[in-house]
Amino acid sequence: MELSGVSRAGCRHPKPTSGFADSKNSLFQIRHSVLTRFMVGQGNQPALARARFELFKTFCLPTMVSQTSQNYFWLVLIDPGLSQDILQEMTSLLQTMPSQNAFLIVTNNTEWASDGLSHYNKKAKGYGVNLRTIAEEFQHGRLDIRTGNTDTLLGTLQHNNGGQQSSLPSGKDVPLKQNLILVETLLDADDGLHRLAIEYMQKDILERTYPQQQQLLSQKITPTLDLTWWILCASDHIEWHHREIFKITVEEYAEKGISDGMVGRREMPQECISAGFTRVGFLDVAKATRLSCTFPKNAQNNHFQTHKTLKPCQRDTQKHCYFRSFMDFPGALRSRSITSDSMSHLDPDVNLSKKSKYLKDSKFHLDDSDKLWKVVADDFSIRREQVLQLSKHLYENRVSILLENERSRCRPGFPCVEHSKTTISKLKEMIVPSGSQTPKKKKKTWAKKKPSFKLVSKEDSKTKIVQPKTIRLHEIEKPAIKVRHQCIEAIRERQKNVISDVVPFFHDMIGQRALLVNPAYHSNVGDHMITLGEIELLRRLGVKIPEEIEQCRYSGQDLIPYCKSLKWWKEKNYQAGGRPALLHGGGNWGDLWRKNQNLRIQSLEIFLQKNFTILGMPQSLYYRDEDLKKQDADRIEAILSTFHGTVAARPTFLWREQFSYDEAVELYPSAQNVLMPDIAFQLGPYQPAPVNDSNAVDVVVFLRKDHESLESKHRNAAYVRSILNSLVGEEKSNSTTFKIVDWNDRLEIFDSDNILFTETAIQMLSMGRVLVCDRLHASILAYLSGIPFVYIDQLSGKISKTLDVALRIGDGCLDGQKSNFARAMNLTQALDMAMDFLENDRFR
Repeated sequence: MELSGVSRAGCRHPKPTSGFADSKNSLFQIRHSVLTRFMVGQGNQPALARARFELFKTFCLPTMVSQTSQNYFWLVLIDPGLSQDILQEMTSLLQTMPSQNAFLIVTNNTEWASDGLSHYNKKAKGYGVNLRTIAEEFQHGRLDIRTGNTDTLLGTLQHNNGGQQSSLPSGKDVPLKQNLILVETLLDADDGLHRLAIEYMQKDILERTYPQQQQLLSQKITPTLDLTWWILCASDHIEWHHREIFKITVEEYAEKGISDGMVGRREMPQECISAGFTRVGFLDVAKATRLSCTFPKNAQNNHFQTHKTLKPCQRDTQKHCYFRSFMDFPGALRSRSITSDSMSHLDPDVNLSKKSKYLKDSKFHLDDSDKLWKVVADDFSIRREQVLQLSKHLYENRVSILLENERSRCRPGFPCVEHSKTTISKLKEMIVPSGSQTPKKKKKTWAKKKPSFKLVSKEDSKTKIVQPKTIRLHEIEKPAIKVRHQCIEAIRERQKNVISDVVPFFHDMIGQRALLVNPAYHSNVGDHMITLGEIELLRRLGVKIPEEIEQCRYSGQDLIPYCKSLKWWKEKNYQAGGRPALLHGGGNWGDLWRKNQNLRIQSLEIFLQKNFTILGMPQSLYYRDEDLKKQDADRIEAILSTFHGTVAARPTFLWREQFSYDEAVELYPSAQNVLMPDIAFQLGPYQPAPVNDSNAVDVVVFLRKDHESLESKHRNAAYVRSILNSLVGEEKSNSTTFKIVDWNDRLEIFDSDNILFTETAIQMLSMGRVLVCDRLHASILAYLSGIPFVYIDQLSGKISKTLDVALRIGDGCLDGQKSNFARAMNLTQALDMAMDFLENDRFR
């Protein structure tokens, strides 16, 4: 094919091919689909999802909107477990496609998301999903498609019946020809194509296969994909890199900001790249089925393997081979960031301009950067100012993005590149706060203060707790509070149904004395709220409180006895007869709080040996160490399988997050795993507490001090003030008051010595007109108390994951606009949202 001689920054551009290659003159009709996967099978990674969505908006979408040919079907797969915000935003964006040829397909089928077979992706069973399968699944009502002209999609199922018309994705009707050229292109959600790419590919395919078309027709050969398939791919391309993310400090970022990254030309003399990777084959339309429209196994290798397993195509052998197109101009742009599956480009020890062990034969050129940015703008329709905003977002959320990317590695359908693990480890050492990796022993700052109540340390322990005063549900008519109360009622109904209907042994529990194992009586208000919620649920279900509840602990908390000190623990042949043992819920199942998990696993064997029926109250599961996760799972499974059949029923583990539940189903098949909202929603509801003027502020900034926080470095007044200055200007910032707190600060503020959940917890949240927080139960308590709040996720993302399970239970409960709450990705965005609450007077 001829190419123009015009060059910008070393990039050449195509000009139209000869006329016979036009589809009107072709003997076959092209049916072209482009497949883009967005977080399929990775729905519970909120920070990673948001970052990848920003990449999609910046790099992928504009290049598809601006394609000079819209005669293709764009199949965008998206996971249903993503936040409603992203699902709605993605829907709105794809509805802007000029030809209604973008189809947003909601699915968690990870086999459809595979990019092909390779040694990096050993779990893959194929190469994705074809257009025929999508159309058939939709036709039979088994698929949720949010955008696109579905009539055109269903039109692809029609067979030739003599002159019948068929619709192209562009909306034009054309005579349906007997034979098709199936073209299936892969485009990752963070990559883009040259605006001429689709047109160029189709003309290139028609021209290169014209002799083959004539041969098939003249010899009356029925074309099949198995007989005719070949691969077309891009090689040399433009890359955008974001390596400043590990090079600049927080202080440097606050002072100077960050650049929009760097663009360069990547020469790939041998390999194919994923962006624009295309399978081509011929098919008799009258014999089209789901199976016949699927490329054969030997065509299912992904781009990594192509040059190793296939020979280059020759003019006389245009089948079972690969052809590298776009040789003289950049047909694709790839973004390389901390959201990527392969992380070699971010290895701090790799110089992009030199050969490395990861990219042995390629060269990266950084010359003429400004000219290349112009190519990016003109030929890919990518706005440089939007890239800068993306760069800022990635930097400000780098810790949570990196940690979630680490967790999502090696999921079914996704690559499992070994050097990615090495690179992530290096980056964690450089950008993740040290406390977020290695838990440190918590300082008991409240140790000098003694609790103002006494709890009898006997086998029949009784709890005398001073709880905040509650109000009745639906007592307050204010719109936002009314919505919250409706949702709280729905959550409690769900919790009741789980216990009474799903847990098979519940009715046997009523007549027996329940054992509550390791409840919390310490200064972490959230943990104590969970304890009180567990007791309140039992009370609502008919268990006498506290006479029929026995409590014991693993360690700490002198208010209740050690489990091992109780008679039944010491008694070798004691049999509980199926008596229920409730394992205290919370967020410590995993390796963040290792001591708790070890003791929990050890106690399982004791409880099962003594024939207790185990009910694990709602937990969050989170491991940073995959090997340790497997070791723990093996230990638990070994214990459960040993005692299976000796207890009243299978042990039941309740989970307050979808992600935790999904993991647990795979890790602990010998247990019954059930999804249930956080138990603290059993408390309240409450009213905001009155606050003295001396304590009143505009914003309460409630940030953790421990290793779970992603904002611990920013926990100081000077940093918060600098953010406010940048958001609203110094004058307005100076008139905005705030106070940074954590749970224990209430003791000094309100001159209290009671470390447990009391009125002082609500008082502290009520000091501000709006709350910004990164503690889960500060969020839940604010929700229960009618206080507007903006939350930021901590290390494991448990706030958004827990609230999602709880609030998706009722109509409109996830709509923060209706009930005065919002989710932010970082402290800067949280304060920005808080200022919006203040300016728009969105209160109670």
